Amino acid sequence: MAPLVFELGDIRSLLANWAYVQSAMSINDPFHLTLDYTRAMMAFLLFKPLPNSIEIIGLGGGSLAKYCHKYLPDTAIRGVEVDPDIIAVGDQFYIPQASERFETIWSDGFDFVVQDERKADIILVDGFDKHGQPPQLCSLEFYRACRSRLNPGGIFVVNLCDHPWKHLPMLARMRECFGQILTLQVEEGMNRIVFAFKDRHLHFDRNGLLEVAKSLELTHPLPLASFAEELLW
Repeated sequence: MAPLVFELGDIRSLLANWAYVQSAMSINDPFHLTLDYTRAMMAFLLFKPLPNSIEIIGLGGGSLAKYCHKYLPDTAIRGVEVDPDIIAVGDQFYIPQASERFETIWSDGFDFVVQDERKADIILVDGFDKHGQPPQLCSLEFYRACRSRLNPGGIFVVNLCDHPWKHLPMLARMRECFGQILTLQVEEGMNRIVFAFKDRHLHFDRNGLLEVAKSLELTHPLPLASFAEELLW
């Protein structure tokens, strides 16, 4: 089934089926992160405010890509999408055009991570199909490949979306691969955002992170101080 583009008022949505919203965009403010979980994924800024490169596995309607393209003007962005029908509707969601800074790649996310030899500072994983999260994007092999392609100081961020008990095997695999992880539970829905770090045995200073958050909120329309408090409560 081809993806559906649906409008209700100011919101244009990309639907994998009538029950599952893949992406949502404000028509009047297309760079705004409409869905709560996408704002939570941007909490990587607390640890790496100015990444040189970001990879997005599961480009979808491009919410994360658009935000990063606008608010991180010196960052190179690669968006990976397995479904050509989703890529085909990208213009309806104002996904950035190809340039030196932005690239859309038609590929399975697992294959891209395993085969592409480039490195990244940030890897954002938001890959789903009509059945949910593909098993290959939840595997230990995938997590290891992502950790390998991160630059020193890099951060792996994944959106888990299912009943909380179903998150447990993925969390265990990420701990095995990365060591320490931090998580944000999104208030609305079943999303849990996981942050894993290339460097092991990191120490996080709560007060220092809150200061970083307050500074970043001057230029980013995100509740980063709230995210910092929840991550290190």
